[in-house]
Amino acid sequence: MLKQNPRSIKFYEPKFDESYEVGRRKVRNKKDGESSKLKYKVKKETKGAIRELRKDNAFLAHQQLTEQLERDAERKKRVQEIFSSLQAQQAEEKKERRRKH
Repeated sequence: MLKQNPRSIKFYEPKFDESYEVGRRKVRNKKDGESSKLKYKVKKETKGAIRELRKDNAFLAHQQLTEQLERDAERKKRVQEIFSSLQAQQAEEKKERRRKH
């Protein structure tokens, strides 16, 4: 058997664009460029609007929670007042019963 030498890989010269600028997109024609700019603006505005809606919802949720906590505290205070008045009445009633007996 004869030994064959391995074939070498063909190398090609890479194509470089001399006018390439980092961060700049290649625009084929003016119409496509304008449409891509408008799409980018719409996307950016949409994201901004969504962010604002999230902030508004968080603010409203915080406000509602604060109002609910205030109402709960007021209700708890009223219930406590009612209980204390009932306890006072019950104490007086027991005093009266002891006096009679």
